[in-house]
Amino acid sequence: MNRFCGIALSLLACIIDLVSTSVIYIQGNDLSILRRDLDGFNVFESLTDIWLLVLLRTGVYSGLSFGLAVNSRYTSSNMKGKSVYLVNSVVVINICYAIIKLLLCADVTEYISSRPWTLVILLWTGASSVWLAVHWSLLRKHITSSCVVAVNINGDGEPLVHSVSGSPGKHLPGELSSPEETSVSGDVIKTSLFEMLKYSRYDWPVLLPALFFLGLCAAMDIIEPLYMSRLVNAVAIDRSQPKFLRAMLPVFLIYLVMAVAASSRGGLMSLGMGRFVIRIRRLLFESVLRQEMGFFDANRTGDITSRLTSDTTTMSDTLALNCNIMLRNLIKAIGTCAFMFAISWRLSLITFIGGPLIGLISHIYGEYYKVLAKRVQDSLAFANVVAEEAISSMVTVRSFANETGEADRYKQRLDKTYRLIKKESLVYGLYQLVVWNAQTMLMLANLYYGGHLVVTDQLTGEKFIAFILYSLNLQNSFEAIGDAYTAFMTAVGAADKVFTIINREPTIRNDGELVAESMAGRVEFENVVSSIRLDRGRRC
Repeated sequence: MNRFCGIALSLLACIIDLVSTSVIYIQGNDLSILRRDLDGFNVFESLTDIWLLVLLRTGVYSGLSFGLAVNSRYTSSNMKGKSVYLVNSVVVINICYAIIKLLLCADVTEYISSRPWTLVILLWTGASSVWLAVHWSLLRKHITSSCVVAVNINGDGEPLVHSVSGSPGKHLPGELSSPEETSVSGDVIKTSLFEMLKYSRYDWPVLLPALFFLGLCAAMDIIEPLYMSRLVNAVAIDRSQPKFLRAMLPVFLIYLVMAVAASSRGGLMSLGMGRFVIRIRRLLFESVLRQEMGFFDANRTGDITSRLTSDTTTMSDTLALNCNIMLRNLIKAIGTCAFMFAISWRLSLITFIGGPLIGLISHIYGEYYKVLAKRVQDSLAFANVVAEEAISSMVTVRSFANETGEADRYKQRLDKTYRLIKKESLVYGLYQLVVWNAQTMLMLANLYYGGHLVVTDQLTGEKFIAFILYSLNLQNSFEAIGDAYTAFMTAVGAADKVFTIINREPTIRNDGELVAESMAGRVEFENVVSSIRLDRGRRC
């Protein structure tokens, strides 16, 4: 895709969005709607603010597309980061404001029922925002990828800059990367996940029953708030002993089934992941033994042993625990959302206003955290290299009385690791602070608007209690998914390095099958004298 084609497609998408939104706003050709809204703007009825959103998203999108297409050679690296966050922020603003506008219009029931165009333009606002974001992502990938190929490859198809030992950012063939140069791209994540699935195919007889118990446990989690709300309603509102006892039985059965399913799921998942990691360790060690001698010259022993120890251990701990947590809470979140919409779509929309916002924050945090996680792993590997060198050559270290110097080298490596861990902890703390505050504000908004619906007889007290319980469950599920995703990025960073060695083909193969047809040899000893000294002056 060339630059001019990219600009044309971008402008066409913006024009379609602008024209469609305008036609829906004026309901075809009724310009009196625009004059009426401008003369007396009413946030509950006027849609001028929704029409202004199309100017925001099309202006930002067309400007970024034009800049990317015209200056792709110079802005491609920046476009991968800041521009993506800007586009996603505009999408979040459009979707959240459209939801708020729908709730405001829904309070005037006769208005929303008599003017279906309102619902159409709100749905179009959300759909067009998502479409522009998807279109932008595809355009950015096409233009930046073509630019990278044009810049990095000369006419003969060879890289313009060759790797040179000792140069910043350059490595010998087969040399492992340093922590300062480590990053995890989207392609690396996809490749690592594909490799994990490929090597875990032998464990499906164990993992499939684990997935069944995982789904059963998630289903019990989903229906538990519904019966718990009936139990609370029977005690707090009806104050009926028979209703309370009838509500106790299903709650007891739910918790019983949940306990059996959770224990079975955890045991089977741990067994399957244990088998997977044992297989990865064996394949990794076999791949290391197949490599040429130049591989061991380019990589220190500590780097290689770190892949066999710390990286595979990180993979095993993370996969066994966090895959379990992520899948369970993902199923639980989907089922909880369905029940919440069935109880009250208005309260559900308020809850989901925070979804795009928290999702954007989590995306930014996850992209940054996975880079930090891999740098921490590599920093620990380089610290192990220093310890390995000192211990393996302890005679030399002691001969030069350099124990203090080696201790200082190791301390410097650990200090670098500690600085990365401090940065990692600071980022995690800020992320938790922002997410917790956002969730608290959403909960207060739910309580306020839910109380309004109960007072105006639009929602019963029992359903309101069930919805609050479901919203708490949903919040816990999203927190668990976020924590599991963070830890999963750590496993992706470790898995990338492990699978790189497993899939590496040696430059010099030592598995030849040529055998000489015949071989003959003769050993002769000439003028060889052998003696053994038994005591002084006597030989035998």
